[in-house]
Amino acid sequence: AEGNVPVRFRVEALTLIAESYTAQADIPQAVAAYKRAEQISPTQAAGHNARFALARLYERYARDAAAAANAYEDYLRHAPQGALVAQAQQALCRLNRTQYCKAD
Repeated sequence: AEGNVPVRFRVEALTLIAESYTAQADIPQAVAAYKRAEQISPTQAAGHNARFALARLYERYARDAAAAANAYEDYLRHAPQGALVAQAQQALCRLNRTQYCKAD
């Protein structure tokens, strides 16, 4: 995940590492891997996806609603036109950030 390798491959490797840590229930290591992935690719889709995956990790595995909401909002700030905007907004509504809830 480091070294003289193109960024997209490093991000992909870090994402796989994070998923592996998640499967082993090593949440702190998974968080660190996702954060590293987003740091090395902050403006590209791969970095945005890592940011969204980090939010899901906080929500589903760490059960940390505040950290999850902050990470989803971070995703929306960095990828306002991203492929996962609707999912991030739904998650934020679910996490009681009512400004993201759509009125029916």
